[in-house]
Amino acid sequence: GSRPGSSVWNGLHYTIRTPPFATAHLADMDYSLDFSKCNTPSDRIALIATKPLTTNERWIEFKKGELLLFDKGVAYGMASECACVEEKGRGLYSKF
Repeated sequence: GSRPGSSVWNGLHYTIRTPPFATAHLADMDYSLDFSKCNTPSDRIALIATKPLTTNERWIEFKKGELLLFDKGVAYGMASECACVEEKGRGLYSKF
């Protein structure tokens, strides 16, 4: 079954944070964090959670059976895209 508030079985969500970074407002408490003060203009961040953590950001729910590869703050879902990440040495078979 699906999690409460989710339309699919896993209930995983993600958001991508890019410059210019804004202040995020937490969903479960009265607290905000200004990400412009702790990130640089060259940062790009992917955040994955079981439910949206903030109220003022766009959260995308994973589709049922969906598998995404995140690399440098970008989500890849197509095999050809994942292969390009793999060729750069940052995929599942990469050796670090």
